[in-house]
Amino acid sequence: MSSPAVSTTTPLDVILGAVVLTGVLGSLFFGAACIQTYNYFQNYRSDGILVKGAVASLWLVDTFHIAVYTYTIWYYIVTAFYTAWIPQVMNWSFKFSVWLSVALVLLLDIFYMVFLTKLAPRYVLPTVVGLTVAAGNIVAVVLGVKIIIFTHFTNIYAISSSVRTSTDSQVSTNTTKAVIYLFFGLFCVKATSIAAAMSYCLYSSNDGFTRSTAGSLSFLRRADHLD
Repeated sequence: MSSPAVSTTTPLDVILGAVVLTGVLGSLFFGAACIQTYNYFQNYRSDGILVKGAVASLWLVDTFHIAVYTYTIWYYIVTAFYTAWIPQVMNWSFKFSVWLSVALVLLLDIFYMVFLTKLAPRYVLPTVVGLTVAAGNIVAVVLGVKIIIFTHFTNIYAISSSVRTSTDSQVSTNTTKAVIYLFFGLFCVKATSIAAAMSYCLYSSNDGFTRSTAGSLSFLRRADHLD
């Protein structure tokens, strides 16, 4: 008995709906990031070049990411809207925006790890958090490579399908699904470990930090509140 084939089409509302919704939410967060960045450079001009460079780098990558993703929305909704098969194709800008997201998260993780290393009284805490950060980013890179290999959105859509085609394709599908689950799981663990470590350092700061970390501690405290 032959197995039914996987559907070669993805509902248009699934593709365009996800693209537009992500763009709207991303624009809202980008607006908040612009306000925070402007307030930071206006109010804390005495901070060191390392902190200023980190903030500027994050803002530049975020700006580039929004620009590329805006082009992606334009491509699918305007350029390719009346072409039936193009919405199924992964445009280069979509893949590039995924990699920019990976780069943005990696920069942010490095930023947090630098300050966590300075603030932690011992290296045990930064080491544990660093392992989760490294694992999470390695899986993110692996998933990004798989996104580059994919040519159509049906490659992702078929992962959630229970339809079976062949043994080889089923193994590939299960592997990709495992990577996706592992990515989201490690992302939650990584974010939770960073937040918990930062909270611990801030909570225990009254027990005495060296003067060399006073500026970093002040900056982290400011980061907890929107200006």
